[in-house]
Amino acid sequence: KENGISYNEPYIERQYTPQPYHLILSLTNNIYLSSIIISILSGLFSIIFFYLILKKFNIKSLRISTILLTLILSPIFISLFSIPDYHSISILLILIGFYLFMREKSILSIPVLSIIPFFGLIPSVLSLISLLIYSINHKEKLKYFYSILIINTLVLLIYTKLYVVPTFSLNIISDLGGNIGYGVFNIILASIGLYSIWKIKKQVTGYLFILILIISSFYYPQINLYLSIISSIFAGYGLVSIINMNWKINLIKSLTIILIICG
Repeated sequence: KENGISYNEPYIERQYTPQPYHLILSLTNNIYLSSIIISILSGLFSIIFFYLILKKFNIKSLRISTILLTLILSPIFISLFSIPDYHSISILLILIGFYLFMREKSILSIPVLSIIPFFGLIPSVLSLISLLIYSINHKEKLKYFYSILIINTLVLLIYTKLYVVPTFSLNIISDLGGNIGYGVFNIILASIGLYSIWKIKKQVTGYLFILILIISSFYYPQINLYLSIISSIFAGYGLVSIINMNWKINLIKSLTIILIICG
């Protein structure tokens, strides 16, 4: 045991920490097929709960549609939910937990979000910060946040490695070979969207959080898997801005939108 409950894998010289994802796979007859099915189902349910979260924020239908479209077509989303990866389940659990946290009976989110630490330090920290930002604007949720914070901290201290070795990398663009990267058009749309909603100054804490995530993603590429959910919101807003622009020739407008979506 070192920095939590971990075991040495017999054929690989690195430590292995048991996770719920591996436990689920161990109960199946065909591990590879089961892992693919789990990833696909996680992707489908992630879309559903992300949609429900966006509805709770009273975002207009057109923007929700563009947000979901840019997310589904993003290289990160396609890669994550089409191959075996435990992050697919952790993202789904975070979305389910966050949705339950937003509802009137927030106590239902506690058991769901308490599972997140078993998937690692990074998803735990990201989920806790997201809940904190939401709770700052909804004071009545703070007592539930503190409960989740205490439980998750205890699980992290007992079970999970509390240090992740950083590896600096500039491969954040999938078109240039990044394994966990964004498409060029995703970055363009997200930049346009961020500019269009920058006027919402009361969300300075949220913008600061996103900036820290972007900087950290150069050292911890796994962050991009979770950051892609947030970036799709900006990309969706960016696509709506382009759709609402005044174009002299509708054909050029249509071709531009198609090019951006397909890109």
